Amino acid sequence: MAGPTRPSEKPRRLRRGGVTDIYIQHDAPAGEQSNWLPASSGQFSMILRMYAPKPSVLDGTWTPPSVTMTS
Repeated sequence: MAGPTRPSEKPRRLRRGGVTDIYIQHDAPAGEQSNWLPASSGQFSMILRMYAPKPSVLDGTWTPPSVTMTS
């Protein structure tokens, strides 16, 4: 896979309202390369790693953002 694989290595493009769409897929999406994280070509699992989480993460009241699978 080509390109950076860590989010800190490249700037992200924000939508209106400060929302960021992240594309996690094998091939870079046209026009969205700055928001692309390369993934394997087959099925994969996502893991959210939390560093120094806030109390709401630890007590279970925080919910991570939703993930939407697209075709």
